[in-house]
Amino acid sequence: MNEWYLRDCSRKIKAVLQAKGRDGKPITNNPPYGYIKDPEDKNRCDMSKPYEWAGVSVVRMLEKPEYMGDTVNFRTKKLSYKDKVAVKNDSDEIVVFTDTHEAIIDRKTWYMVQELRKTKRRINTEGESNPFVGKIFCADCGGKMHYRNEGKRAGRKWRGLPDGSVRTTPACYNCGNYNNSHDQSGKVCCSHNIQAKVIDQFVLETIQYACKSVRMDERAFVESIRTNICKLSDRHKK
Repeated sequence: MNEWYLRDCSRKIKAVLQAKGRDGKPITNNPPYGYIKDPEDKNRCDMSKPYEWAGVSVVRMLEKPEYMGDTVNFRTKKLSYKDKVAVKNDSDEIVVFTDTHEAIIDRKTWYMVQELRKTKRRINTEGESNPFVGKIFCADCGGKMHYRNEGKRAGRKWRGLPDGSVRTTPACYNCGNYNNSHDQSGKVCCSHNIQAKVIDQFVLETIQYACKSVRMDERAFVESIRTNICKLSDRHKK
């Protein structure tokens, strides 16, 4: 009998939260970091008194749609009223209401950051990351090219025995789809690569050519850039 009562209370509370969430009202007690509850309307967020944000807090902001001004409900659920730990909901069960409160981050920036965060950037011993990571793609399969640092290994004779020398392998970019395919029979691309110094030289020559074009005819250069941007935008729309 006690369990019947608890189960009935759980169903009623869940029904109230479901109705509130599907009406576009936030169902959490704590607003996203950086917001406070509007004293006149507890269902709205106010940012008239923003907090000081740490680095990790900024990362969370860039991952949460709430900072674009959206309300996201039903991220988690409990499978039973006896459970104390909630589990993540499937994407089709999550309800999103757009423009319910003032935004901190504009949508263009938010979506751009999501794309940037998909690419892992490793820091070298000098505290720098490669500027071309995530921007170079394989011409055959379209996968991202992975950056490999310069390395050293023992030199070997033609029979495979060490000869006492040290070989230096230059920094290069390898096809990411090939690197991620551990099963040799299921390789989706080839092990081709391009040295990093070749990319650096190509970028430098392109910058020098652009500077020369600007000096010769700035108006024609601007028009050429505008035309290329429009073509690229049309390609992405398709």
